[in-house]
Amino acid sequence: MTITFRPPDATGSLDPVSMSHIKMLADTIKTDRFKGRAIYFVGFNFDAPDQTRNIERSQQQAADVLQALLTKIKTSDGQLNSMVSMGFGSILPNTCDGSAIGNRVNNRVEVWIK
Repeated sequence: MTITFRPPDATGSLDPVSMSHIKMLADTIKTDRFKGRAIYFVGFNFDAPDQTRNIERSQQQAADVLQALLTKIKTSDGQLNSMVSMGFGSILPNTCDGSAIGNRVNNRVEVWIK
């Protein structure tokens, strides 16, 4: 399963595709498909001069996506403990930064299942 979320825009809302991914992931989690596995919400963003701020922003974006998911599901404490958000700033870009499109592509939260 490959899911990428686009962090909230200025309105604080995930885009429609991301919201459909939240529902799909919530439905999959409810089936216990990932029972006993760790689910990581990993934030990345575009390269900006302040690397500390980049990391903080990517961490917050990942936490926001995880929170959006948690509002859609009811899980046992054990499963909640296996969901973690983290952010890595501007490492691992998908495309070149510097344009609006490049920045939008690199500004993302990925879901990694271990």
